[in-house]
Amino acid sequence: MMLVGIDAADEVLHALVQIGSPSGKDCRPAAWVVAWALLPGAIAIAQRAPAGPETDALVASQLWLEIRHFPWWRTVPTDRLPEQQLHKQVSPNEELIDVLSWGEQVGLIGSRDRLLLASLVEQTDRLGVRTICRSGQGLMSASALAETAAEFGLSPGTVRRRARRSIDALASACRSGRFEPSI
Repeated sequence: MMLVGIDAADEVLHALVQIGSPSGKDCRPAAWVVAWALLPGAIAIAQRAPAGPETDALVASQLWLEIRHFPWWRTVPTDRLPEQQLHKQVSPNEELIDVLSWGEQVGLIGSRDRLLLASLVEQTDRLGVRTICRSGQGLMSASALAETAAEFGLSPGTVRRRARRSIDALASACRSGRFEPSI
């Protein structure tokens, strides 16, 4: 893959993912080739995670699940996108607003939950919380939860439960291919 351009490599990986997907041709050797091509990235992720005997197994199993269940039917080759979309840079904040607005429009989350998630992200950024791991840092850090809870007149536990429920609903809808970005 390293000897060809990025676009060519993407096309090959896309074809292999489609062939290897249970909803495609269900050819496991094709999925193994994709896993092999993505192995350097998986190793880098495993090295950043907290060390533990299960870390490598978790990363490897997640890689396999992502490959086998990747929504290959939703991808569009970049040469078929309108020219203005090829050069448009979307900020993470714009993307977040797009996902949250879509989630509210289709009834996955309510307007109060959309505001709660937006506030939680804003508090996390404002407080400078950057660590993301299983110990509760990042978006679900105690300080971000406390600040958001105070803003909404809720307990931190309630904020955590509502945020988790909303994130799970949005993630499930996105994984199933329902999300259509408007930006």
